[in-house]
Amino acid sequence: MTRRETDERSAELVEELMNESDRDLALICAEQLSEELVALLRSKLAVKKPAAIMKIIDPMFRSSTGNLHSFSSRIKFAYAYGWIPEDVFKDLEIIRGVRNDFAHSSGKLRFTSQSVSARVKLLSIGHEMETLLMFLQSRHSKVIRLSPNSISAERAAFIGSTIFIRAELRGLAGKFGKKWKPEPRIAMLPRWDKLQARLNAQN
Repeated sequence: MTRRETDERSAELVEELMNESDRDLALICAEQLSEELVALLRSKLAVKKPAAIMKIIDPMFRSSTGNLHSFSSRIKFAYAYGWIPEDVFKDLEIIRGVRNDFAHSSGKLRFTSQSVSARVKLLSIGHEMETLLMFLQSRHSKVIRLSPNSISAERAAFIGSTIFIRAELRGLAGKFGKKWKPEPRIAMLPRWDKLQARLNAQN
């Protein structure tokens, strides 16, 4: 799948996620990222490995007792071996925490709840979630565009982070070519600042 096809699929995923409850959204996004980690880990572990070795590795992902069965173990394994950068590792851990909050809640938890909102703000783009929401509702967003008042800023930041990380994991797995390199998160911030000023000038 090319980067363009990934962008198109990302837009489709947003459409699908829009109608999910907050709890289901958290669980689905975490599961999507967990499966992308499987693809990344397999791409690294399978390099020059004979089929007999892969038969040993595969159950590590699929068996309930496998070492790489859980989202947590996949995140930590990928980071420990240097296959994901620190900023991706931190965001995945935050998303895992949000997933766990919803999974163990009584059903009243929302993305706007104080505990969840605080976690979302720790995401790399979380502190810019109001700007991100404005962007996703503006004509500048060519891939994903949300209707006004459709979701909260917290949900927008969570979905945006998930889509962004999915693309990064695909790139790290070599699906965008050998020359692809992840863009440092810090490089995003000036663009958000400029976008904020531009959007404010339009109002």
